[in-house]
Amino acid sequence: MIKLSSKGNLVWKKDSPFTINTRIQDDDDGLVCIADLMSNINNIPRTGLFKLNKNGNLVWSRLYEKTLDASLRRVMKVPKGGYFIVGNFNPAKVLLLKVDDEGFLFSNFLKGTVTRDVDRNCLMSTGDTPCRNCVVSVENSSGDVINTTTDSLGNYLISLDSGTYTIKSFPLTFAPYWQTCTPSVLM
Repeated sequence: MIKLSSKGNLVWKKDSPFTINTRIQDDDDGLVCIADLMSNINNIPRTGLFKLNKNGNLVWSRLYEKTLDASLRRVMKVPKGGYFIVGNFNPAKVLLLKVDDEGFLFSNFLKGTVTRDVDRNCLMSTGDTPCRNCVVSVENSSGDVINTTTDSLGNYLISLDSGTYTIKSFPLTFAPYWQTCTPSVLM
């Protein structure tokens, strides 16, 4: 991706590890872009929506799980805030999503922290360390599952619809000695 001045001079150039389907210029001269990519978790196809500031630096990114026959192709700014994302699935059907100004599909959030219980007492202790890149799996009462990974500090944030969810966490690499203090939590 490149940004040119009105005189055609290079302002910035950024490499992208994936092909961008579409992009729009946002009100603050940043870019909002859609790209298809494969996630690191079970090679699930996802569509990514991300925002770059006017200098080409990442402001935020969101991943949306999709089926193989679905594609999100266009993004449009909504006058009163947020974005419409337009695509299709089962080639003949139109798909329309509305997300907020930060790309969240739902306005409810579940956030938390996953830690490695070094002293195995199932309590937060001084020596416990963040569970970096651990998977947090959230399942609703219909059996729909949303997965995310923790950041370097063990934190996660998931955008959810209202409802009841069962939450589980586990490391990306399974090991026979891994156990959780609480196998799942109902919220």
